[in-house]
Amino acid sequence: MKKLKIILKYNKYILLFIILFCIIFINVYKPKSKYNLNTKKIYGYVREINDNKLVIKGKEKIIVYTDDTNYNFNDYIKVEGNLSIPNKNTIFNIFNYREYLYNKKINYIMKSNNIKLIKSNNNNIFYRLKNIIYKNINKHKNKDYLKVFILGDKSSLDNKDIYTNLGIIHLFCISGMHISLLCFLLNKLLYKFKYKNIIIYLFFILFIFLTNYQISIIRSCLSKLFSNINNKYKLNINSKDRLIIIIILLLIINPYYINDTGFRFSSLISYSIINYSYLLENKSYIKRLFIISIISFLTSIPLLINNYYSINFLSI
Repeated sequence: MKKLKIILKYNKYILLFIILFCIIFINVYKPKSKYNLNTKKIYGYVREINDNKLVIKGKEKIIVYTDDTNYNFNDYIKVEGNLSIPNKNTIFNIFNYREYLYNKKINYIMKSNNIKLIKSNNNNIFYRLKNIIYKNINKHKNKDYLKVFILGDKSSLDNKDIYTNLGIIHLFCISGMHISLLCFLLNKLLYKFKYKNIIIYLFFILFIFLTNYQISIIRSCLSKLFSNINNKYKLNINSKDRLIIIIILLLIINPYYINDTGFRFSSLISYSIINYSYLLENKSYIKRLFIISIISFLTSIPLLINNYYSINFLSI
């Protein structure tokens, strides 16, 4: 316990060092792709399915643009086509697609000429469940919005740029609020069950998988897990220190998270709300909501300018 307190005392300096290391690492270390522009055939497993593209995992992840997307998750397929390097932003103040994909460890995109199913892998219970959920969602008229609010999949969302410019794109992101709500519901449903915490943790793992390992979901689930451990074993680690520990762990696991927009927004805004939580004391529910909105908005301004080059004051 004494060693833990010493470590926590210097956690901010450790975090600063980790952030600097991540920035240097991703700019100096350039991993070599296992494919090249002469590659014409790729074998891999289907990991993401959208209206006009697939993400497959072979030797590394590749985005395949195709009209033939009638496949299931975890299907093993052969894709024939031409690889190309994603475009950079040619005009200032627009989205840099190449950098975005690079941070997700995707080096190439492919325009498909032919796709062939090699093997349908439905033995994995997680992928089987994911296929069932997606098939049921796709039956609905508002499937694009259901994918957003249930699975955090914004790839098929219409008018995404409009939502971004209005400053309300965060309403279409699964965040800590959703995790808290789901935890609340599960606790209510399982309040008499002896092993309810185990069920909740298993649900976290499943939900992270269903949402394609979105970093904001991972952070929120880890935050709930650490909070329960802290309370159970009486470690007396405050919320701010727990958040810093989680950020450090995530950056150690994957330094590329430092460039993930969702990770930046989620971490910075969460830290600010915790840091200024004293402003919420003895306030009514409506006032607390308004103060949290103000804190979140002011904290996010540097990130908004850096990523979207615009600020909408009505987003509060």
